[in-house]
Amino acid sequence: MSDEFEIEVKRFYVPNEFTIECPKCGGDVCVPNGYLSYPTANVVFDYTPYCGSEWKDENGEWTGCDHEWKIKARLNLSFELIEDE
Repeated sequence: MSDEFEIEVKRFYVPNEFTIECPKCGGDVCVPNGYLSYPTANVVFDYTPYCGSEWKDENGEWTGCDHEWKIKARLNLSFELIEDE
């Protein structure tokens, strides 16, 4: 594992989102939802997902239970040189 280091940006937009289940209502919650604030790479940190009441599902119905909780996460970041074949 690489050493931890700060990524000197206010917002780090993550290209992939993962769906986890809200422990209160069982609804789907996207993690991370948009971006990470002032991230540090290669270290475990607390992340707070939010099951928002302002979101709409595919039928246009309001969804979410207005619940947040803590999970552990890590942003692994690496750079690799690839030789041409």
